[in-house]
Amino acid sequence: MATRKLPDSLGHTLPPQRAIELLRDRLNDCQRIKALPRADPEIQKWVSTTQAILDATFGKPDGQSHQMTNQFTHAGSFPIQRAGFSGRGGTPEHVLQKYHQLRTDQRKAVLESCIEQLEILAPPAAPESSGSRTAQIGIHPQIWAKCEDLYEAGALAEAVEKSFKIVRDQLRALTGFEKGSEVFGKGRLHIRGAIASHVDSDFNEGAKFLFMAIDMFRNEKSHTSDAKITDPGRAQQYLILSSLAMSLLDDAEIRTS
Repeated sequence: MATRKLPDSLGHTLPPQRAIELLRDRLNDCQRIKALPRADPEIQKWVSTTQAILDATFGKPDGQSHQMTNQFTHAGSFPIQRAGFSGRGGTPEHVLQKYHQLRTDQRKAVLESCIEQLEILAPPAAPESSGSRTAQIGIHPQIWAKCEDLYEAGALAEAVEKSFKIVRDQLRALTGFEKGSEVFGKGRLHIRGAIASHVDSDFNEGAKFLFMAIDMFRNEKSHTSDAKITDPGRAQQYLILSSLAMSLLDDAEIRTS
């Protein structure tokens, strides 16, 4: 039986219990975001992903962001001049940092309000069928477990970037290195699974280029806020690429000579 959803008048697209889970994750991240320097790019990533979750939760009437998304986006917005800092020297950096912290606190309050509304309005969740949360076909379980929420919330670029980081972390855990060009040399990584011994070298060379490709895609996508991924199908293809890499690592060994 499918999970029941919120009233149609809210125009949402996410089941309420999933929306609550996602928003709680964003809420739990508030303290970390508040402590970051105001210009840290992680802040905008957090804001953008949270906006996507809110729109996926409450809908986008007429293609515009929902009022809850707007409340989150503009929380704490006020002219710096009102705080008494306007002059030729500009606003002191410590004041701007304080302003970032204030905005984060107010955005936290908006998230708390959203969760409270969902908990009040949402009907009880029906039990999920045994196969309702299984990974999509072709996606490695570790990739899907850590990227599913982002993918389903429409934060496609972050889902893809996270999948690349999972591969990197696994390489580092196995070899002490994270670059494809290093793990097969300095790291002595060897992938088992070639169809015959005489093609083992070609098989591992192909694996090396796969990991090098993920390096390049990761570098390219980490230098832009949206990574130009707006199509779920294309995002899933990137996730499958990372999944292939993780599947190869499931059958990897470190050679001593």
